[in-house]
Amino acid sequence: PIAVVGFPSGEVPTEVKVSETHQAIADGAREIDMVLKRSLLFSGDEAGVELDIAEVVKAAGKTPVKVILETAELTNDQKRTCCSIARRAGASFVKTSTGFSAAGGAPAADV
Repeated sequence: PIAVVGFPSGEVPTEVKVSETHQAIADGAREIDMVLKRSLLFSGDEAGVELDIAEVVKAAGKTPVKVILETAELTNDQKRTCCSIARRAGASFVKTSTGFSAAGGAPAADV
C-alpha cells in the first residue's frame, strides 16, 4: 500500500508530514508519497524544500519516498531544481502531479 502525506497541497508543516509518515508506516504503508511544499520553492528557500523532503525520508526509514511536484505549476528550471533537491534529500522517486492542482494535471511533456 501507498500513503500520501501533506495531501493535497503540501503546505502543512514538516512535523505534520513526519507524523503522518510514522502513522502510515505503522498502518502498513510500503511507500510514502509526499507533496512538495511549493511555497518554499517559490520563495527561493531551496534549503527549506530539501529539509522538508529529508525529514520525511528520515521518518520513512527504509520505506521509499516519492515527491509529488505538481509540474503544471512549475517552470522547466523549477522542475529540474526540484528533481535535484529530491535526489539530494534521499527521495527514491519524483511524480508529476496529485491531479488536484488548480493549474491542472501534469502537462503531456512531463509524463
